[in-house]
Amino acid sequence: SSSFAGDRSGTADIVLKVFFALAPTLLIIGYEQITIGELGKERQKIQSEVDDLNKKQQSLKTEIVAVKKFKEEEDKLSRQIETIKKLSNERLLNIRALAAIQNLMPEKAWLTKFSLNNQKVEMTGLAYNDSYVFEFIKGLETSIFFTDVKMGKINNKVEAEATYKEFT
Repeated sequence: SSSFAGDRSGTADIVLKVFFALAPTLLIIGYEQITIGELGKERQKIQSEVDDLNKKQQSLKTEIVAVKKFKEEEDKLSRQIETIKKLSNERLLNIRALAAIQNLMPEKAWLTKFSLNNQKVEMTGLAYNDSYVFEFIKGLETSIFFTDVKMGKINNKVEAEATYKEFT
């Protein structure tokens, strides 16, 4: 019976030695299992965040395309507005120029031809005498609506037994 007890004590020593020898390994394996589980959960959480960010990125891409289209449309409308403003200013300037001609025209002079092309005015008219022609030309030269006023020719023109001064 003492040999059985001795065997038991020897077996217990071996079991204890094996246990102490394997304990660090078992602890490391247990720690790794716990850590791997936590890392798996963390990985799933991060993957979920990545998926959410990818969804947001896709929705932002469509918004970016819409914003680019809006910007292009805005630029197009701005160019059209500038063109309209330019045309409006030119028309207004033309109207003011016509009003100035009407105001500058002496009572005894009148236009027989008038053209306005690319902000260049050409006129032909008749007057009772040279002084009315010179008065009109002087008025054009001092007007803010006309620059580089050049007088053409003054000729005598007979119409209905009256002599007029034709100017260009």
